[in-house]
Parts: sequence; structure tokens; C-alpha cells
Amino acid sequence: VDLVSTFVIIIAFSWIPATIVAYVVREREDHHNSKHQQLISGVKLFSYWTANLLWDLCVYMVPLSLSMLCMYIFNIEVFLQNSAGWATFVTFLGYGLAVVPFSYVISFAFKHHTSAQVICLVLNFVTGLLLMVASYILDLIGNTKDTNEALMWIYRIFPGFCLGHGLFEICKNSFAASMGAQIGGKAFDINLLGMDVAGKDIAYLYMAGPFYFALCLCIDYFANS
Repeated sequence: VDLVSTFVIIIAFSWIPATIVAYVVREREDHHNSKHQQLISGVKLFSYWTANLLWDLCVYMVPLSLSMLCMYIFNIEVFLQNSAGWATFVTFLGYGLAVVPFSYVISFAFKHHTSAQVICLVLNFVTGLLLMVASYILDLIGNTKDTNEALMWIYRIFPGFCLGHGLFEICKNSFAASMGAQIGGKAFDINLLGMDVAGKDIAYLYMAGPFYFALCLCIDYFANS
């Protein structure tokens, strides 16, 4: 049940970037073109994207807060015990900081908001859930374990993978610590934010946010120059 909860969270959070990218692309469509109106009115590109970023992050706080609240209401122990609550919150927050500018970057590949929304949803579902499961299977096979480890830095380019893999590691290690407490009477001392657990995924998320935002500014600057 706890592992299924991880999958449900990943699927649900795949809708967030799809919603973001739809509005961004729609503002550039010919019949709407509100972005162009703002730019010719004197709004700078940095101000335009910063305002979008701040607003989208504020909106993202709603599903983040509701997700954490539901975990406490339904007592999903693997995301609450053994310091898992804090690790889960840090992962959720990092995902928001990374996926919002990531959505801005991929929005430049689309001219219609409907196609952008669908493809963005599929992309985040595939990289968040399917790629995470594929990575886990490859890690179990001796012949592919080293290859999978070498490809992890490519997987982590996608915020969805970092979210899925990070939550999976938190879930797995928190469950192991709880089982150790039940069997041996003492919980394992596990740092869920450690680099051997969810630390790498979280670090990538917090580094990806500023990188994707800067990349978005560069793409838009050269596209409009």
C-alpha cells in the first residue's frame, strides 16, 4: 500500500507541469498574445519570467500542502516516521522549484497550448514513474547495474524522475527502519537526506531550478533578439 502511494503521488504531480506549460504557451498564441503585449508595454523578460515563477510557485504550495496534510490524515507512516516527513517535504519543495522553470523551457517547443499540455503530461509521467521503475529493475540485474548507475545523472535531468526516485528511496528506507524497530526493538539509524538515499535526487532538484530558469531566460532572449 505504501509503495502504491508513491506511484499515486508521482502520477498526480505529473499534472502540475502540464498545467503550467499550457498557460505559458497560450500567452504566446496569436489569438491571445498577452506576452507580446506586456513586452511592448515595457515589461522586461526577466520581470516577466520572474513574475510567472513566483506565481506558479505560490500556486504549487497548494497541492504540496494538501499532499502533506493527506499523509498525516491517512497516517502514511513511511512518509512520516523516521524523519521521513521532513525528507518528503524537502523533496516536494525541490520538485516545485525545479519543475516550474523546466516547464518554461520545454514550452518553447510548442505553438499550441493543448498539444503542450498533453505532451508535457506524458513526458512527466514517463520520466517520473516509468523511468523510475525501469531504473529500479535495471539496478536489480547484475549485468545492467553499473550501466544504470552511470545513466543516473541523465535520468536526473528530469525533475519527475528525481521526485519519483527520491520518494521511492524515502519509502523503502523508512519502511526498512520501521521493520528493524519491530523485529529488533530498535530502529535503524538512517539519514533519509543522505546522498546514498534521497540526497542526490534532492540536490539535483535544487540545482536544476536556477539552471532551468537561466536557460529559459537565455532561450527567450535569443529568440526575441
